[in-house]
Amino acid sequence: VKRENSALASFGPGPEMQIPGVVAAYDPPNRIVFTGDERDATLAFEWLVEARDGGSCIVRLVNTGFGTGDDWDAQYDGMADGWQLFLLNLQLHLRHFRGRHGRSMLPMGVLPGPREAAWHTLLAALGLPGSLSVGERVSTAGSGAPALAGTVVRADSWRLALLLDEPAPGTAFLAAEGMGDMVGVSVWSYLYGDERDAIVERDEPRWRDWLAAQSPQP
Repeated sequence: VKRENSALASFGPGPEMQIPGVVAAYDPPNRIVFTGDERDATLAFEWLVEARDGGSCIVRLVNTGFGTGDDWDAQYDGMADGWQLFLLNLQLHLRHFRGRHGRSMLPMGVLPGPREAAWHTLLAALGLPGSLSVGERVSTAGSGAPALAGTVVRADSWRLALLLDEPAPGTAFLAAEGMGDMVGVSVWSYLYGDERDAIVERDEPRWRDWLAAQSPQP
């Protein structure tokens, strides 16, 4: 988000992940408010940062919106799930990679739903067990997918968070999101280290091709 009246909130690749709007309030490092543009004026995000003792802080996110219908409900629920992922990544960055610069790799695809089925299909295609616990080390070795390995830091019924050691130090988030006949799946990673740029340039197209190959062909 830029410090201008007109701004763009980018949540990943693709036009559907770009939200045009305006910066309604800007008080660094304490508060920023982003609201949707005239086409989506009911949507607003507010971030609040409050200092605490010991060099820590509290980060609060308020996501507000008003709409009607099942599509709006699904969109809002999807935002709530997505914010959990982004806030967890912020925690992991500060805990393990504070002061370091990373590079994101955000490939996405679609699999047949419902979400539970898509999630288990994704895990199986990656060579990962259907049930995982925090502290386990997992790897895509032998699955035909690009290299990805690390320790589980969160495991839910629709997402998995990893602290990576391959292909580079970093974090990764696997998720199945949405409802219906086709469900969005993602294998997002945030890489650090001197080789991060070269790895992203090499692996991002590989991940896109791999995810596309898992989707049913017309």
